[in-house]
Amino acid sequence: MLAGDAGHAVAAPVVGDSVADDAGSDATDSMTSDDGTIVTNSSTRSLVFVDPSVPNLETLLAGVDPASELVLLTPDAPGVEQITRALAGRKDLQSVHILAHGASGSLQIGNSIVTESTLVQHQQLVREWSRSMAVGADLMLYGCHVGQGEAGTRFVNRLAQLTGADVAASIDATGAAAKSGDWELERVVGSIESSLAITEVGRQDYQATLAITIRAAGVTNEETMVLQVGGATVATFSNVGGDAYAGQFQTYTYDVDGVSAGDVRIAFTNDLYDDVAGIDRNLRIDSITIDGTTFQTESPTVFSTGTWLPADGVVAGFRQSEFLHTDGYFQFAPSTGGDGSLIQIRAAGSTGEESVQLEIDGVVVQSWDNIGTAATNLSYQAAETVTADRVRVSFTNDLYDPDNGIDRNLTVDSINIDGASFQTEAANVYSTGTWLPADGIVAGFRQSETLHTNGYFQYAATPVDPDNPGAISLTLDSLTVDEGLGTLNFVVFREGGADGAVSVNYATNVGTADGNDFQSVSGTLTFADGVTGQQISLQIADDDAVESDESFSLTLSNPTGGATLGSIVTQVVTITDNDEVFAGILFEDSFEGSSNWTTDPDGTDTATTGQWAAGAAQATSSGTTTLQLGQGRTGSRALVTGLAAGSSVGSYDVDSGVTTVVSPDIALPTGAEVQLSFGYYLAYLNNATSDDYFHASVIAGGVETEVYADHAHGANQSAAWTDVMLDLSAWAGQTIQLQFAAADALGASLIEAAVDDVVVEVLPVLPGTITIATTGVNLDEAAGTATVVVQRNNGRVGTVTVDYATNVGTADTADFTPVAGTLTFADGQSEQIVTIPIINDSIVESLESFSLVLSNATGGAVIGSDNTAVITIADNDSTTPDYLPDLTPIASTLLENLSIDRNEIPGRTLLRFSTEVANAGDGPLEIWGGSTSGNSQQVFQRIYQADGGYRDQLAGEFVYHPSHGHIHFEGFATYDLVLTDASGNIVASGGKTSFCLINIRQPLPTVTADAGLVHGRGGNSCGNVQGISTGYSDVYSASLDDQWIDVTNVANGQYWLQITTDPENNIQETDETNNTQRVAVTLRDGQIIG
Repeated sequence: MLAGDAGHAVAAPVVGDSVADDAGSDATDSMTSDDGTIVTNSSTRSLVFVDPSVPNLETLLAGVDPASELVLLTPDAPGVEQITRALAGRKDLQSVHILAHGASGSLQIGNSIVTESTLVQHQQLVREWSRSMAVGADLMLYGCHVGQGEAGTRFVNRLAQLTGADVAASIDATGAAAKSGDWELERVVGSIESSLAITEVGRQDYQATLAITIRAAGVTNEETMVLQVGGATVATFSNVGGDAYAGQFQTYTYDVDGVSAGDVRIAFTNDLYDDVAGIDRNLRIDSITIDGTTFQTESPTVFSTGTWLPADGVVAGFRQSEFLHTDGYFQFAPSTGGDGSLIQIRAAGSTGEESVQLEIDGVVVQSWDNIGTAATNLSYQAAETVTADRVRVSFTNDLYDPDNGIDRNLTVDSINIDGASFQTEAANVYSTGTWLPADGIVAGFRQSETLHTNGYFQYAATPVDPDNPGAISLTLDSLTVDEGLGTLNFVVFREGGADGAVSVNYATNVGTADGNDFQSVSGTLTFADGVTGQQISLQIADDDAVESDESFSLTLSNPTGGATLGSIVTQVVTITDNDEVFAGILFEDSFEGSSNWTTDPDGTDTATTGQWAAGAAQATSSGTTTLQLGQGRTGSRALVTGLAAGSSVGSYDVDSGVTTVVSPDIALPTGAEVQLSFGYYLAYLNNATSDDYFHASVIAGGVETEVYADHAHGANQSAAWTDVMLDLSAWAGQTIQLQFAAADALGASLIEAAVDDVVVEVLPVLPGTITIATTGVNLDEAAGTATVVVQRNNGRVGTVTVDYATNVGTADTADFTPVAGTLTFADGQSEQIVTIPIINDSIVESLESFSLVLSNATGGAVIGSDNTAVITIADNDSTTPDYLPDLTPIASTLLENLSIDRNEIPGRTLLRFSTEVANAGDGPLEIWGGSTSGNSQQVFQRIYQADGGYRDQLAGEFVYHPSHGHIHFEGFATYDLVLTDASGNIVASGGKTSFCLINIRQPLPTVTADAGLVHGRGGNSCGNVQGISTGYSDVYSASLDDQWIDVTNVANGQYWLQITTDPENNIQETDETNNTQRVAVTLRDGQIIG
């Protein structure tokens, strides 16, 4: 079966020996592509993707089944994009295998971590994979724990849904058995028929797992060690063994992969010191190993918060020790690689006990303690090229104790980067810890080598020329801050000179962030002679609203005193939100157990029967129309009207009013994207009117707001579950109740309704999927404009854009005015409209069409599968004579089988009759649509012409009727009972207005013989082309559904029984005046007289 169709179907796990390997295939030569990807040429139908971060790569590649084609991904591009490109152009693949690091619900491929959210955001790319796969193809994921837990299940199900493939993934460690791994893929959706990508020999040879290994020892063996990855605790090890003081370590392993050392913390969590009892717990960590790379704990790059040293006790810092003496952690750092800039700091301390930290881009990369009193070079090898303006040198352990003669100060003579020297006393070096006699310790460009208190030197890349006023600039053109920052400082400096007093104006500018997000400031900064730096401060607001990233800017202008503006005059600040919203289900009820919904909560319901109740419904039907189903949408129970209906069709239905039911209170989080989903049905017979309905509403703060409605439309409607999804985000931050209502407005109708599987959930915070709401738009060329609605679904977070453009088809630029542009959806916005001008020319044409296509979504949004609208234009310019139909009802047929029916609806009296409509024109009635099922669709009347051609004009719509199993042409005829007096008032009407038009009889053979065109293509089926041929007729027998008028409450007397065809003149005919026929009918005491 196809996994995309199977839902949550589960098969047996895929194991190493469950399916025989395809042995005996000859390996083919391998080659290396331009991007470094290794491809093994093969004519087989199996493709294997391998991520380069997988350990023991050469052994693993050698073990790939030679009957498969191999693709080695690159580490510098997103994995989903790489796989999509590699699959493009391929067909009929039986299996696709991905070998990569993984964790529960995620895979590391290329330079990205792919989660369920990633799949949703890039679903357009992922859906492309199915084009390369055969029906029933297998997609197999060999990453540790990918299918584990709820996140793993969602990930696998989503991948199956998007690709249509059967998917298998591991729920534990994948790889060598000696390292607690295996090659079983236990999480399966669909039916897996393919062999594993790695041969039996390859699986035996491979000695790695796709894990973090910790060498640790405790002092008392009661110590608890916690492993954290990315700030989250993933494993806890109690009673750590070994002998810490003797250096006898034990190995602890956790199976997670695709992790950088910089994501890893080892924490000690149960310190205890009891001198009396002789207890002193301490934890010693020798090293950690990640995917074969070992990181020593005593490295100067490892940060510690729980290490004691004789010089200063327990303080946080780069302690170069293996011990945690109190509760705290070791924070590891990734290997630098050693091929970037060499940074040397020439520094000395006044006491020799001073500590120094080196920061690059605000991140501490190295620290040194007790640097001594003699000038020394402190060196750091970076992993990349570093410029001086990214460097800070900090003094971190100031101490002033005059009683003991202690005054720590740090002197930094200079820094040297790749041979280039930068003097600390230069006018463009910013200091936060320098004391000067004039003003003490203030931040600024102090032109000093000494930090007298804890602070830093921030270097710049441009030398200073003291003989000119300089250029005034900001230090950064962009900066991203957390909204919890508090005070934000802008550093403004003049470079290239500091001669004379100068000034510059500054002001903030709102963007997507406004005055609610930051403090607006403006003013003038003055630089005294020789002063090279100033600071502007403002406050960032830490609100509780869940928001997308927002930005504002600060701009410099109008320099004076001979100064000029420098290279950066505007700094854009992006504020990232720190408020999280729960994502998941807030409320659900499938009514399988006890339910606390309340019927008639206000005591205002008017229905005499059929009130809402939760329980196991009984099946009910009237003729072929099912009015109540005998089960819920899922399970046996639902929320239904007339719970005990059973076979008593008219005894328990909703009658003579409205019945309501409300849910318990549901609290919606502030700022959340909230979705309501439920299943329902509304069933009725054809005497129901649009005043009979099912409604769904939201009640908040005492105000009721209707969010969904389904009204009857005068034809039998069988009960069939319909799924509804609604956006409730407008009520985020409020407590709401859901209300469902069903109504029989006049008491004469038979109405039943039900609701099941009500779910209110907070959607993940996603930018959304952009689609076209209606992909087929039909119009007359006189319409003036065509309107295409573009929607954003599955998330509305942030500002996103999508491009659109028209493309010519059979209609060209003489028929419409091309449009192209970009639609912008603001944060929270879900709909936009594209309007296309239509040209009303005088040229005789057939139906013509063009398209509007969406492309290039931004802001994280993706484009859905409905990305193209086809606009069809009907011509209105023909001067060639037409062969037109003439719809003529036949009066005598109304008297055929004229009868009274009291069985269809117990307690009601129905007048049944047959109807017949003939075509007396010189051409066929032919109605063309595009689909035989689904939603309503506009249709055209095809009009044949004397020159052998034809033209089309809009004529109404086709609607699919589930109870009949085919489509009907809507509004074709009406049935009425009319007073015979001068008033001509209608006293009762039949519900039937839609018909399936086919040829039944030939009552007018002479008309057939004289016709310009008899048959065309219409008149022989209930498909997407319907009609009545010339001289033929369509007959609806009295025994068919809806061939009646309810006369229960009609007074005794004589009436006209009347049929009117094409009451709204949607069909073009030779004669529009002969569409009504009638016969006299006398009713007395519910009987037909005469």
